[in-house]
Parts: sequence; structure tokens; C-alpha cells
Amino acid sequence: MGGAHVSADRSVAGRYRLVEITHRETHRVCWYADDVRTGHPCPVARTWIPRDAGDAARRAPSRVLRTAESMSRPCPGRTATVVGAVVEAGFLWTVLRTFRPGSG
Repeated sequence: MGGAHVSADRSVAGRYRLVEITHRETHRVCWYADDVRTGHPCPVARTWIPRDAGDAARRAPSRVLRTAESMSRPCPGRTATVVGAVVEAGFLWTVLRTFRPGSG
């Protein structure tokens, strides 16, 4: 799949260096990124947050983390693990652990 390469100086949360867009949809873009602390690749999703979201935007990262944890309980090893979420520049950035089926 073709994608747009980005500058290596673009990072999220000072930790995830965006490398390549892997998927686009309305209000959401998914990236291949490198975790500069661990050196491991990871998927990162950027979701647009409406300007009038107010306090909901501030609470979004913790809600994403709680929801992901709740969803993983009934399906251990079969859902992607959310390792971080942050709001930057009007977007919710969600960082996942690379998913490998059967890796539990």
C-alpha cells in the first residue's frame, strides 16, 4: 500500500516518531510510527476532535484507555492493546502495541 512519508522530526507526545500514513478515513488518519524510547514500531491513530468538545476533549485520553482495558477483558489476546492516548493540537492520538494474533 502506498503512503505518504513524513519528516522524521514530526513526533507525538515527544516519543512516537511518525513515519508513514497507513490508512485514511473521515476525521481519522493511521500512521506507522517508531517509539523512540524502545525502538519498536507501533501503530498510531490521529482522530479529529471538534473545537467545541470542551471538557470532553480533556477527558478523552483516559476514557480511551479505560474502554480499551474493558474491551480486552472478555477477549484476552484478541484485541489491540492501547498503550497511550494524548490530546495534541486538536487531535486525539492513540498509540497501540503492535498486534500479533496468538501472541496473547
